Amino acid sequence: MIDIQTAFRGKRGLIKTIADELGITHGAVSQWKIVPALRVLDVERITGLRRSELRPDLYPPERCEMSYSQDLDGQSSRNLGQKSGAIVDHPEGASHD
Repeated sequence: MIDIQTAFRGKRGLIKTIADELGITHGAVSQWKIVPALRVLDVERITGLRRSELRPDLYPPERCEMSYSQDLDGQSSRNLGQKSGAIVDHPEGASHD
């Protein structure tokens, strides 16, 4: 698991960018020791760090590698994540059953 503060250190403005994109305060992001589960996919999108690096406890690398390689073929990682049992967010209007 990546130490968030170490990963973000040296990348000027990254904490502010994450905070702005998520609509939360810079201070809130600065307090993270790990990326909150509900923020992993957004932080992945914003930073380019893979979800399996951010939270391997939720997204084991061996399960995510298939998702990443299939994403290159145009398939949705959200759908693949649901099939693999990873925690994912649901697109608007999708069933949550």
